[in-house]
Amino acid sequence: MTRVISPPREDWDSLPTPLTPGERQVAEFFDRHLPQGWEIYVQPHLNGLQPDLVLLHPEVGVAVYEVKDWNPRASSYWVKSDEAEAVLKARYPGSDGSVSLMNNRNPFVRVRDYKDYIHRLGTAAIGGRVAYGRITAGVIFTVGESRFWKNMGRHFVRRGEPSRYYPVVGEDALRSNRVGWVFPEAVQPRYGLMSEPIADYLRGWVREPDFVRQQRQPLPIPNNIQRRLLEQGPGVTGLRRVQGPAGSGKSILLSARAARLAHIGKRVLVVGFNITLSNYLHDLSVRHLRQLTFNKWEYRAAERRMIFTHFHEWQRWHDIYEEGAAFDAILVDEGNDFSIAWWHELKDALKDGGEMMLAFDQTQDIYHRAGAWTEDTMGTAGFRGPWNKLGGSYRCPSKLLPALRYFTDIFMPDIEVDLPVPAQPELSEFYPSNLRWVQIEKRHWIETCIEELENLQSNLPQDSGYSDIVCLLPVHSNGFQFVKAAEECLGVEVYHTFSKADDNDRRQKESRPLKRAFWGGSGKIKATTIHSFKGWEARHLLIYIDDIRRAKETPVLFYVGLTRLLQHTGGSSLTVVASCPELREFGQQFFDDFVELDDLPF
Repeated sequence: MTRVISPPREDWDSLPTPLTPGERQVAEFFDRHLPQGWEIYVQPHLNGLQPDLVLLHPEVGVAVYEVKDWNPRASSYWVKSDEAEAVLKARYPGSDGSVSLMNNRNPFVRVRDYKDYIHRLGTAAIGGRVAYGRITAGVIFTVGESRFWKNMGRHFVRRGEPSRYYPVVGEDALRSNRVGWVFPEAVQPRYGLMSEPIADYLRGWVREPDFVRQQRQPLPIPNNIQRRLLEQGPGVTGLRRVQGPAGSGKSILLSARAARLAHIGKRVLVVGFNITLSNYLHDLSVRHLRQLTFNKWEYRAAERRMIFTHFHEWQRWHDIYEEGAAFDAILVDEGNDFSIAWWHELKDALKDGGEMMLAFDQTQDIYHRAGAWTEDTMGTAGFRGPWNKLGGSYRCPSKLLPALRYFTDIFMPDIEVDLPVPAQPELSEFYPSNLRWVQIEKRHWIETCIEELENLQSNLPQDSGYSDIVCLLPVHSNGFQFVKAAEECLGVEVYHTFSKADDNDRRQKESRPLKRAFWGGSGKIKATTIHSFKGWEARHLLIYIDDIRRAKETPVLFYVGLTRLLQHTGGSSLTVVASCPELREFGQQFFDDFVELDDLPF
C-alpha cells in the first residue's frame, strides 16, 4: 500500500519554502519507519500556521512536529525558569550577549500551540472531538543528544500531561532508527479515539492546496497568438493592445512577457487598478521566470527588475521620487478599469524605445470607463492597427457558459459583451463542475453562507485543500460579518480584506494593508469583495448576492464573480447564495443543484 505523502517526495526540491536538511532527514525517517496507515504532510498549511510536519492516522490520532537544525556545539542554549514562566535563551557565535527566543521562535511553545489548535479545529468545526491527549506534539533536533534537549523541553510541558505525547529527541534517536523513540504512539497505538470524519476534516487543512501546487508548474501559454505576443517585440510604435473575454489568458500573457523582459535585463512595471491584483500577477510571473532561469541568483536578479503595483500607488511614489522615464516596459492589466489620462501618465514613465501592452475586456466594465476607449482615443493613446484578440476561454467551465449568455442578455443589455467560449470544446467532459444555487430570504444570509462553506469543505476533491476556497461578498459590511461568523462557528481564521469601519475613509485606510497582503498561497480560507478578486480565479467559489439592483454596476460585478470559476480536471465548484428575488429564475434554470429555503430553523 502506497503511503500518502503531501507534497510527494519528487516535489520536495521545488517547494516555495525550501526544506531544511533536518526537515528532509526527518520526513524521510518517518517514511522509512512509520507503520502502514500513517500519512505524512510536509510543511502543511494548517489554517496558516505551517508546522514542519504533521502525521495522521484515521484510527489512531495525529502528531505535529517542529524540526530544528540547531547546533549546541556551536551555540549555547539554556532555559531561564522561575515561578511565572520559562524562557528559552540562546547565545550565538560572535554575539556579546544572550537572546531570549520569543514564543514564535521557541519550538517547545510552538508545538504546544499547534496541538491546541488542532484540538479546536477537530472539535469546533464538525462537532467531533480529537482526544486532546492523543495529539502528539514533538520537537526533533537533528544535532545534539536527546538528553540535552529533553531536559530543556521539560520546562514547557504542562503539569500532568504524559511525556509520551511530548517527545523531544536529538540526533541519537534518529541514528537509532527506532521510530518508537521519536514517536511512541506509532509502535504502541490505541485505536478508537480518532475517527475517519475527523481525519478527513483535518486532511483538508494539511493537504497541499491546489493553488500552491500550481506554483511549481510551468505557466501555460496555450495558443499561437499568445506565444507570438510573448516572443515577439511590439513593432514600430512600441505599443500593443490585447482584447479577450474572461479566462482567455490576458493576465498570463502580460505576466509571462514581464518575466521574459526582466530575464534579459529590462526594468518592467506591471500595473493594474485594484490593489490585490498585483500579488496574483506576481505569482504568475515568477512561475514563468522559473522556467527561464538556471539558478537562484539569476532568478532573484530578474525578479528585482519587475515591479507589480496598482495605478494610484505607482502615481504616489512616481510623484514623490520624480523618476521620469524609468521603465523599459509597462504592462497594464484590466485596462478597461483605466482612464485615458492614466494611460498617458504611465506612458511618460516609459524609456525611449520601450514597450507597453494594454489588456482589455469591455464586458468587465465595473467602473464605467471602457466606453471612453474609442478608436479615436486609442489613436491619441498611440495605438495603430487592429486589436490582438484572444478568443477562447481556458478558465470557465463549459457548463457555466449558457448561464453567462442568458445573464448578460437579461441583466446587462446596454453593455458591449465579449462572452467566453470554450477554447477546447472537445475536452469539456474532462472538466467536471458542480453549480449550486441556494435561494433564501435576506435575514438568513449569514447562517446559510456558513452552512454552504461547510458544505464546500465536506465535498472538496482529494487534490484540493480548504485554502483553495474563496468567498466573495458584495460589500465590506457583509464581508466582516461573514468572517466573524466563520471564526465563531467553525473555529477557523479567514484570510480577508474587510474593515468593520462605517466611515468610508477609515474603511479604505484599514483595508488597504489587508489588500496588499492578500495572497493566493495563504493557508487559510479566503474572503474578499468581487472588486478585489477581479482578475483572479479559483477552483472553489462561494458567492453571496443580496441585491442585483444595488447599483448600476452590480450586474457586471456579479458577472465578474461568476467568471472567476476555474475549470479543472479534478473538478471545480461554484455555490451562489442569493437573497435577491430577481435572480431566482436564473438560478433555477442554469444551476443543476437548486435549493430554495423559505424559512430556516435557526
